[in-house]
This record gives sequence, structure tokens and C-alpha cells, in this order.
Amino acid sequence: MLKCAVDEAAGGRAQAFVSSGDNIGGSPFQSSILGDEPTLEALNQMGLDYSAVGNHEFDKGYADLSSRVADLADFDYLGANVEGENPDLAPYGISHLDGVKVAFVGTVSQETPMLVNSEGIEGITFTDPLEATNRVADELVGSGAADVVVALYHEGITGTEAWSENIDVVFAGHTH
Repeated sequence: MLKCAVDEAAGGRAQAFVSSGDNIGGSPFQSSILGDEPTLEALNQMGLDYSAVGNHEFDKGYADLSSRVADLADFDYLGANVEGENPDLAPYGISHLDGVKVAFVGTVSQETPMLVNSEGIEGITFTDPLEATNRVADELVGSGAADVVVALYHEGITGTEAWSENIDVVFAGHTH
């Protein structure tokens, strides 16, 4: 039903289907009891292109995210502000939509370590998501790699004054 609404809203124009995180973890019992495999399969069938990591993607630790969850997902999880021992999360993804290079930069709340079991994310740091988003957007536009930048920002927002002029759209999450 959701994908039909997205396709109808696009009206046949090029589109990207994205998420700003928390696709798993805070889910209904029917999905949770099955390791959120039904949710990931539904997102795959809907053709999700990119998702920022949300704090709930780290609920069962980074090892679960980087192996089991990443193996089940047919889309890329993005984490420009996730650093440390193992993070192999891409900071951004680029889609070519009707000749326009659209970059999607994913970031997650810097408070993630206080929201999940810290044992599962030892050695990983979560830097300032706004700073990371602005830095990556400036690099992408400055190098010509992107014409448009969409922030998949898993954090609440309160105004636009701190955003780089190279951010065209902010798709926020986390505050539900």
C-alpha cells in the first residue's frame, strides 16, 4: 500500500525511495519475533534504495547490523558519522534521476550509545551528525559528484540556519 502511494505521488517521474532509519528494532511483535526479517523483506520488495542507520539498527549490536541485517537488506545503509573499529557503512549513495546526480547522506543521532546496549557497539563512535552531513554535502557538491544533496538525518531538527547551503532536502527521523 505504501509503495503504491509513493509510485502514484511520483506520477511516472524518476524517483528514489529512501528512509531515515529505525527500519528495525522498534517494530511490531510479528516482525520483531522473526528478527525483523519480514520488515526487511517488505522494504526489499518495495525497492528501498538507501536508508540512514537509525539507533534501532544498533539494538542488537554492530555485528548484527553489519552481517545479518546487511545480508538481508537489498539496499544500502548509510552512516557518515559512524566511525571506529569495523564500520564499513558508506557515508552516502548517489542515484542518477533523469540526468540529475542526487546524493543521499545518512547520519544517526550522536546519542546512539546512550540508546542501545553499549556492549554491542564497543569501539564505535558517533560524531556530530549535522557536521558530518554538512561536510559530506560540501565535498560532494564541490567535487561535482552531486547536483542535489538529500540528508537522511536520523535526529530531530529545529531550524535550517546550521545546514550547509549544499543541503537541498532534509528527511529527518528519530523523534517519531
